[in-house]
Amino acid sequence: MNAENVQYPTLQRSPTLSDRVTDSVLQLITSNALKPGDRLPSERDLGVRFGVSRTVVREALRSLAAKGVLDVRSGSGAIVARVDVDTASQALRLFVQGSREGADGDRVEYEQINDVREMLETRVARIAARAAQDTDLDSLRDLHDRMKAAKTDVELSSSLDVAFHRGIAVATHNPLFVVMLDSIEPALLEIRRKTLGSPGRPNRALRAHAQILERIAARDPEGAEQAMNDHLADSRAVWRRLGGTVS
Repeated sequence: MNAENVQYPTLQRSPTLSDRVTDSVLQLITSNALKPGDRLPSERDLGVRFGVSRTVVREALRSLAAKGVLDVRSGSGAIVARVDVDTASQALRLFVQGSREGADGDRVEYEQINDVREMLETRVARIAARAAQDTDLDSLRDLHDRMKAAKTDVELSSSLDVAFHRGIAVATHNPLFVVMLDSIEPALLEIRRKTLGSPGRPNRALRAHAQILERIAARDPEGAEQAMNDHLADSRAVWRRLGGTVS
């Protein structure tokens, strides 16, 4: 047998000391023993506490800094990072985008993303109908009017469509919904560019948006949820008729 054709198994690497230090610090942060803004002890002190060398500690801190967990500055030591909405959204967005560009076995496909979207956005519409303030409704009306005016411009309409759905998430006044929706937005933008370019789709999307907005403004959680569910089901059907793929 040609040795080039042999399937060599991947060896499982045992965690290194720096990996163990990394995991230990992460555990301290997730357990709230270390909080955002807390300054970690010096590398020397951490080495003593963990029973490892300063080199091992330094490698672990670099790894945590690369993950955005720690803010490491020369002369200031390591500080537990404060993660805001934009940072969290960007991290999740990079994960989704990286997964979509990975090997076939690791790819997050659009059907999977759409499953998450349907679960998330129907609930978002329900909550927005209870929590939206007048300023939120004004913003949604403005986005709807702008999309109506731009319906022949696929690129602009797609961006405004994204903004409208995000505006509903904002109207829940729960930043976690915004973070989760932002994370899948680039993938969904690809789909909008394709579906909104199909005949009749812009007008159907506008009618659906108007219905969702009407139910939210009427403080009708069940109606808003149903209107969103119908809209997303129609979007999925259109995408499937167009071939169910993106370039």
